[in-house]
Formats: sequence, structure tokens, C-alpha cells
Amino acid sequence: MFFETALHHTWTDCCSVGALRALWEMEKDETLRAAFARGLQASADVAFQYLPLAQQFKLNDKSFFDPDWRKCMMPLWKPQQTEKQAQDIAHEQLRALGKQSPRRSLECTLVREPASAAWIVTLAPDPVILKQRAAEVERVIAHYDYQQLYCCTFFWVESAWWRLRSAY
Repeated sequence: MFFETALHHTWTDCCSVGALRALWEMEKDETLRAAFARGLQASADVAFQYLPLAQQFKLNDKSFFDPDWRKCMMPLWKPQQTEKQAQDIAHEQLRALGKQSPRRSLECTLVREPASAAWIVTLAPDPVILKQRAAEVERVIAHYDYQQLYCCTFFWVESAWWRLRSAY
């Protein structure tokens, strides 16, 4: 199974949402602090939708993983003159990578996405909402056998775990 794109790339949002959380924590002006809180909650609401992806990851999956992306992607590279050409080549390369290393695609979609989403959910400042969502975040954290994963894109779960512990 190959996932060319996730529905949402929550993992790309982590730095921005983490920075917004830091701004919220440091802000003294209540109007700005409330605006930051709304942004954090909106981000958490979007991310929460992607937590169930974790349960689609099969712990006994034996899909092949090949770390050498160069052998399938580099032969497809050629100079590009337009953004469209660059996008077309990138999509072709991603399809080739998915065929070469199906496990990578599974981990990107079913590990990286819910792991990063779990952390974003815990960055929202409202402890009442976080407590309501804690079981789903914990389900993501507990789902994986981390020793069996090839990519380290699950690293957000530790931060999510610590944030849950400090929230209540």
C-alpha cells in the first residue's frame, strides 16, 4: 500500500505550533494571549482528526524498507524549467520510492502523522479539552512497537507523553 500524500501534513506544522505555544506562555497581554490560545486550539482541533491513523498501522507488518532512496529517485531527476515540471518529477520520484520501500510510506502516514498530531493536541492550553482528548493521545503513544520502526518520525510522542503528565 502506498500513500502518496497524507490528508494533512501535521508533521510540517509542529515547529510553528510549538513556537506559538512558547509565545502564548510568554505573553503578558491578555488580548494577544487569547488570540494565541485560539490558534493553538484550532491547530489541536485539526490535529486531533489524525490521531486515529495510528490504529491503521499493523504492528506485524513486514513491508520492505529500503533506506537508499537515491537508487530510485536520482535516475528520475532532470533539470526543470518550471514549477510544474519540478512538481511532476517530485511526484514521479515519490511513486518510485513508495514502490521501492513500501514500509517507508506506511510509517510516514501511519506513524509520523499521528505522532506529530498527538504532540500538537497536547500544545493547546485548555486543560479541560486536553483531559477529554488524553485517552486518544495515549492510544497513539501506546500503539507502536518502537523497536520495530525504521524511521524516527515518532519522536513527538515523548513530548506528548510529558505534556499529558504535566497537564493534570
